[in-house]
Amino acid sequence: MNTVENFEVIIVGGSYSGLSAALALARMARKVLIINDGKPCNRFANESHNFLPNDGDDRNQVYTEILKKVLKYRTVRLVKDLAISGKKAENGFTINTQSCKSYSTKKIILATGVIDLLPDIEGFQECWGRSVIHCPYCHGHEYRNKKTVILGNGDPAYHMAGIVLNLTNDLSILTDGKAKFTESQLAVLEIKNVAIKDVEVEKLLHHDNMIMQVTFKDESKISSEVMYAIIDWQQQCAELLAHFELHYTEKGLIKIDHSQRTNVPGIYACGDNSSAMRSIAKAVYTGNLAGAMVNQELVDESFT
Repeated sequence: MNTVENFEVIIVGGSYSGLSAALALARMARKVLIINDGKPCNRFANESHNFLPNDGDDRNQVYTEILKKVLKYRTVRLVKDLAISGKKAENGFTINTQSCKSYSTKKIILATGVIDLLPDIEGFQECWGRSVIHCPYCHGHEYRNKKTVILGNGDPAYHMAGIVLNLTNDLSILTDGKAKFTESQLAVLEIKNVAIKDVEVEKLLHHDNMIMQVTFKDESKISSEVMYAIIDWQQQCAELLAHFELHYTEKGLIKIDHSQRTNVPGIYACGDNSSAMRSIAKAVYTGNLAGAMVNQELVDESFT
């Protein structure tokens, strides 16, 4: 490792929650390092939605403008790297990166995000973030009144159907295998004219990343213009997180309190790694709160 550089706060992750935390700290003249590998979870989407004042704007442009505003503060530094390990030190923590750099800090903010685990369905990855989407609040308005399918099963698919039906009256649920709905759920879905296809999905036919047709393993087909996919995910930067004895919720989110504190003193978390509501607006809010709370903790430790 090279000579250790010292910071007051290290933020791991430089997407919306990380930059929001950095901005709050920068305005308090804190010496901040952002470590970012440049792979945000929403990089597959073209536009930013449900976020004031940038609803409908180009996602890359929105991010670039936000980054520029944060980096105008001279106490903030950004490095493109991957944090891979960390440990408790005498006066805080040490973070090590993939490029063999080592940094010390008094506090850590984890804005590491999550990784979506895409199913092994031909054409799925190509359409992901374009016409195969995960959130009706983020993307649904642009696909209203379209022929729509939900890839999911059981309670999550039933819940999604209730939301999506306000955007389209042409809806089917693809369970990718045996359906797992209760009798009461099946009754409601039938009343609402939601069809259920309980055959494994083979592939998605698409043009320029826009879905056109779903083919099943029994060779049957269904046309579609948009798919809401309920898929699994895992924590980003799992290698780094494993070095800290963090507590997690039953769903695998980093457990935090009302001030974004984790169970490890001096470590905070914000954004998708600790929130089931994955939106830019929520990420910005939790990042801002984490930054303010870290600053207050630094104040409390020095103002005695």
